[in-house]
Amino acid sequence: MRAYLDIETSFDGKVTVVGIYRPSRDFTQFIRPKIEAEAILDFLDGAETIITFNGLRFDLPVIEKEFGLKLATSFNQAD
Repeated sequence: MRAYLDIETSFDGKVTVVGIYRPSRDFTQFIRPKIEAEAILDFLDGAETIITFNGLRFDLPVIEKEFGLKLATSFNQAD
């Protein structure tokens, strides 16, 4: 099962939007200030692979820094 993930950040580097598309569960956006680590993990539950655009260098490290989620080690990744 795949999940497609993308984030948007503000000029100061804070995550403002986390968007995730799962073919089996549709699409969701988490928007600041209502971005919670548990909600991201709940939506990703059952996914095996996270697909991003340059996410290994940007999205996933930023998510880990801000929310403490180690998605790069918890899921297979494809850029």
